[in-house]
Amino acid sequence: MTGNKVIIPESVFDTSQVDALAAADTIDLEEAFATIQTLKLSMAELTKEIDEEIKKLVEYRASITQPYEEAINVRLQNIENAVLQDAKSFKCDYGKATYRKESERSSWDNKALLGYSAAHPEIKQFRKVTPVKAAVMISFEGDGQ
Repeated sequence: MTGNKVIIPESVFDTSQVDALAAADTIDLEEAFATIQTLKLSMAELTKEIDEEIKKLVEYRASITQPYEEAINVRLQNIENAVLQDAKSFKCDYGKATYRKESERSSWDNKALLGYSAAHPEIKQFRKVTPVKAAVMISFEGDGQ
């Protein structure tokens, strides 16, 4: 698909309606909506060929990148499994995999309510604890992460 040029036509857009709307002190809302609808239809018609080319390019790109993305995902999963198994982070020149140990997440203010619960142990029945599984965060040098 190399060598295809996108030709941008000279603007055939008539701005007089927009200029008139902008200059008016009060606007007719129905007319404004109708004008917007007309403008959107005109814009869609003018960009139809470009949008079709973009769609073709996106599909072509996906056909090229799919095997790479599959291979990358397999390796990412392998890295995650290895780091989870070792239970420690890993770092190299190409990136890092940060291990986060398993923990529990409470849905209340532990500090305040645990102090309160010393005098009112019945409050503990309303405490909800959600286990958080161990996880791995993977990032690569140059990804801006």
